[in-house]
Amino acid sequence: MKKRLGLLVWLCCIAAAVQAQNYQDVVYLKNGSIVRGVIVEQQPNVLLKVKTGDGSLFVFQMAEVEKMTKEEIVDRRYRNSDAFLYDSRPYKKRTYTDDMHGYCGFVEVGTIVNFRASGIIIARGGFSVSTSHGYRFNPHLFFGGGLALDYHSAGARLFIPVFVDFRTDFLDRNISPVFDVKVGYSLGSKTSETVNPGVYFNPSFGVRFGLNHRASLAVMLGYNMQQQVYGEEYYEYYSNESYHYHYGNYYLLRHGLSLRIGVGF
Repeated sequence: MKKRLGLLVWLCCIAAAVQAQNYQDVVYLKNGSIVRGVIVEQQPNVLLKVKTGDGSLFVFQMAEVEKMTKEEIVDRRYRNSDAFLYDSRPYKKRTYTDDMHGYCGFVEVGTIVNFRASGIIIARGGFSVSTSHGYRFNPHLFFGGGLALDYHSAGARLFIPVFVDFRTDFLDRNISPVFDVKVGYSLGSKTSETVNPGVYFNPSFGVRFGLNHRASLAVMLGYNMQQQVYGEEYYEYYSNESYHYHYGNYYLLRHGLSLRIGVGF
């Protein structure tokens, strides 16, 4: 009797093990993706770790998870495949280009190397910081506006450009060439000794690196043109020993190269 009972228990264990091999953990995410594998760690209300059939380990915040189930393995090909599915088809891990739509922002810092100002050769640089915010229509097209602070050491002038920003990524990949152009007008006063107004123009080329599904890093090299408008009072001398004063605007164009490093989010 004991032998029969032991044999029955042994057969039940084998059946349970075989049955377990025919099932896998399935995690449904709120973004519509499905992850199939084995849940190796679960921290309630914090995170979930899933190991797929190919040995990849995925970590998700519990806020991303819609539900978790155990399901029978219908197609054994997925036991050793990526097992990261979307609409029941093999699906790659989320990359930067997956979320390239909707609101997008950029912050850039860098230098300005002035080389000419209205025909006068100069060799003094400056510092620039800017931020742009707008809408990304698809992986290739961004349009928005922003604000910058550009300090030119030549003449110790500060410019505050307000601009529209157009940016395009040439490739739908994590690493892509990118073109950006900013066009606007700097705020300031024509009579100020430090902050002057003028037209602002900054086209640039660079390379963008996707860090994750939202963040990116870009290195940009471009041309920087800043118009400087300032007023100056002068007078004319007449034979009757009277003076006649004039107040006029003077325009100066600063040309330079810009090198910036920026992050996108």
